[in-house]
Amino acid sequence: SIKGLVACGVQEKNITNLWEYTKSEIINGNEQIKDVVELFYLLFQRFILAFPMYQLQQTNAGDEFDLQWHIKHNESQNMSGEIQSVLLQGYQNIKTQKCIKQSIVKL
Repeated sequence: SIKGLVACGVQEKNITNLWEYTKSEIINGNEQIKDVVELFYLLFQRFILAFPMYQLQQTNAGDEFDLQWHIKHNESQNMSGEIQSVLLQGYQNIKTQKCIKQSIVKL
């Protein structure tokens, strides 16, 4: 059910697993993963109600690539430089400033 999905999806282990699954599908070139990305973002908004110490990264096209905060998609044309697109936002602990999951980007 939708309520069950939301209740389970906002648990820390499950949000991490959903992010990992989404990352894997993006890297493997699954063109139809956009709905899962949106589902992750929706569940993450609920997740931070219970765990307000987390937030999505604010990675945008035009930002400079940083290995600490970003994972380069294998279809990227460059090894470093400006981010062309963000395929999946990562998230971080805002209290410690620690990157929990890096954003998946194309350069």
